[in-house]
Amino acid sequence: MSKLFLVLIRNIKSSLFLIPFLLLISAGFILINLEINHLKNERYAATAHEMQEQTRTLIREKSDAIMLIALALAEDHQLQQALKEKNHTRLSLKAFSKRLRTLTALQYVWFQVHTAEGISFYRSWNDKRGDNMRHARLDVDAMIRQPHIKSSISVGKYDLSFKAMVPIFHDHQFIGIFEVIAKFNSIAEKLLQLGVQPLFLVDKRYKNQITEPFSRRFLGDYYVANLNADEKYFDYVRSLEIETDLMRTDYFDFYSPNNELVTHVSLLDLSGKSMAHLVLFKPIETIDMQDIMQTRREFIMVMIIFIFIIVLIFSTLYSKRRRSFILEHNVKLSSEVSVKTMELKEKSNFLQEVIDSVSDTIMVINKDYTVTLMNKAARNLYDKAYIKDVAAPKCYEISHSQSIPCNNVEHPCPLAEAFKLGISTTMLHEHQNAYVELTATPLRDNDGNITAILEIGHDVTSHMNTQQKLHEQKSDLKFMADHDALTGLPNRVLFLDRLKQTIKRAHRYQRKVGVMFIDLDRFKEVNDSFGHEAGDKLLQQVSQRLKEHLRETDTIARLGGDEFTIVIDDTSDYNHLADIAENIVTLLADPITIEALELYVTASIGISIYPEDGDTPNLLLRNADAAMYRAKERGKNTYQFYTQDMTEQALERVLMERNLRYAIQRKEFEAYYQPQVDGRDGKIIGLEALVRWNHPTLGLVTPAQFISNAEETGLIVAIDRLMLTMTFTQMQAWIEHDLQPGKLSLNLSIKQLEQDDFIAFLKQSLNQTGFDPTRLELEVTEGQLMKDPKAVIAHLNEIKLLGVTIGIDDFGTGYSSLSYLKKLPIDKLKIDRSVIHGI
Repeated sequence: MSKLFLVLIRNIKSSLFLIPFLLLISAGFILINLEINHLKNERYAATAHEMQEQTRTLIREKSDAIMLIALALAEDHQLQQALKEKNHTRLSLKAFSKRLRTLTALQYVWFQVHTAEGISFYRSWNDKRGDNMRHARLDVDAMIRQPHIKSSISVGKYDLSFKAMVPIFHDHQFIGIFEVIAKFNSIAEKLLQLGVQPLFLVDKRYKNQITEPFSRRFLGDYYVANLNADEKYFDYVRSLEIETDLMRTDYFDFYSPNNELVTHVSLLDLSGKSMAHLVLFKPIETIDMQDIMQTRREFIMVMIIFIFIIVLIFSTLYSKRRRSFILEHNVKLSSEVSVKTMELKEKSNFLQEVIDSVSDTIMVINKDYTVTLMNKAARNLYDKAYIKDVAAPKCYEISHSQSIPCNNVEHPCPLAEAFKLGISTTMLHEHQNAYVELTATPLRDNDGNITAILEIGHDVTSHMNTQQKLHEQKSDLKFMADHDALTGLPNRVLFLDRLKQTIKRAHRYQRKVGVMFIDLDRFKEVNDSFGHEAGDKLLQQVSQRLKEHLRETDTIARLGGDEFTIVIDDTSDYNHLADIAENIVTLLADPITIEALELYVTASIGISIYPEDGDTPNLLLRNADAAMYRAKERGKNTYQFYTQDMTEQALERVLMERNLRYAIQRKEFEAYYQPQVDGRDGKIIGLEALVRWNHPTLGLVTPAQFISNAEETGLIVAIDRLMLTMTFTQMQAWIEHDLQPGKLSLNLSIKQLEQDDFIAFLKQSLNQTGFDPTRLELEVTEGQLMKDPKAVIAHLNEIKLLGVTIGIDDFGTGYSSLSYLKKLPIDKLKIDRSVIHGI
């Protein structure tokens, strides 16, 4: 190559071509650098935008977290009682704040309580109270005038902080305000974990407002809000015109001393003016530029090839001038060649002995595929039937027993690549279930020209077979990790990853994405009635139907149990999603045949849409789940789109469950006794015990308000057992005082009968209270009985043996037949009003 350049210089030295040639090369490299710099700037802008979005996401997440804490603590009974009694000594939230610092990322969180008149009632950071906050703070005054939850970011006397304010109600009466305050420092710590160095500055307009700064650091008139701010960035900020530079939404810059990318996020107050400037730094070396550098290399390679072509042209011109000179020296060279030939023959014999001792095949091959030298291992492949010219055999005739060169995909030719690129090339050939690694190395003369190729063939069959087995095992493990073992559908991990990628594409191209959460109705009854094997086959057929009727671009996943999810990519509108949901409902309504047994299942579907209902996979999935529950509440076998009130209802269900657990611990449930009268003589023959919840703040709560939640969460088991113990004790006390209450009648949840220890518990309660089991009557509803009649009958027979009377309530509302009554160990049948109405 170097000789070709020398030839070029000699030929163009005296011509006018040199200057335009060099200018052309220079212009090419300048254009390459300009394009690469443009690509780099685009990458820096995208990285700056990602840093901004990471910061905004962390701010939203922390704001939501402290609001959830405020909502939960505002419902605390002890807090309400303290406000009601105006006794601040009953409050102590310092321990809770300490647990937050220990167990969560919320390191700096404080609590404050105000009365309904705006008087400070409690502060977790000091003992000061009694000051009128309504006069001092506009947000407190606004909350008193119109109580509502409020989340904000503000600057106070101590620091830049998050605030969540929640009104406190007692018996539907506004009695005060609960306020959670948290610092921004955890945001800065999480940014550090993401590889971003933060510097949070509070605008100079608030300098006089921060009278007791938490971090004790200022940068000029700007307060430094994060404790982990590195002072090495202060010089950079001093060089800025903050009011102009940091107000640009597309702002990014470079901090040369540390070779870092700089961007920012502005926090605005209610008037739209800057409240804080979040300056973000990221090392340039952490930004992925490999694809851009690859593009640069490709551009340079094109330029090199262009130069090489120009060089080759002038080399050809030069060779013509040299031809006459070469002819003059031919005679002299002939004599020298004869002498050298003898020397080469001796060296050739020695070389042949050396290569014959090597077990790998070795061949020296010319450009026309002629083999000029081979070792013993290569000769063992020799089959004269395929050799056209024994004196000049071709490499493909020896190694592959074929009449044409190797030039297809299965057998790419390493010689062509080695001659073309001028470097050693390795390729893998498969022949008759054997794998050979071929290494082709260029052989050059003294001038650097490639004269032949040295090809070495190494048998790697054993190694390749081992690699293939490892690859298959790895593929199987990867599939198992990302897919549901029963249906072969993507599992939750793969579903969330695909949803994340779909959201990114939708954000880039301004498209919508639909998420469907499907839950099979009455699937548990199939499992309980026909066994888990039938349930598994049912799930497999449902998944197959879904796959056959949806697009390949859509993702179908099984989250577990009877729950399926679907990502509808690039959806047009609500009507499109509604059509798909209706098709799925119709599709699953057809019977499913399993071993000659026809099963019917329906589906409840919840739908959320990006970006209206959320911009993260977990949020979209959660909202689709909430919509699915709404579909079940509205009769099942339908679909519902997500609305905001579903989140509020979900929160109400969570609060109800929490209050039920407290009620069980505090034994807030009471038994109300309803007399059972003999219609013939008007005498009381028994009492039916009805459960009531005497809530300390809500008052008397009827079963219609909490039984369904208790059934769903399984808390009904504990409530039933409290009622059994309570009523046994009361009835025994009346009997011992010579009262004649008759029989005790109690409703029993089917979940209670499903407990393995219920019979033992019932016996223990009867023994401890001394209550006679013949005075006890337990009732179950027909609808619960028919969910798993065989198992229920077995449990009822055990109870019957104790002397307990068994009754069926609401008979006629289920699906049982009169023939079932013969099998049930029942003593009483209570027919539902709907059956006899109108008779």
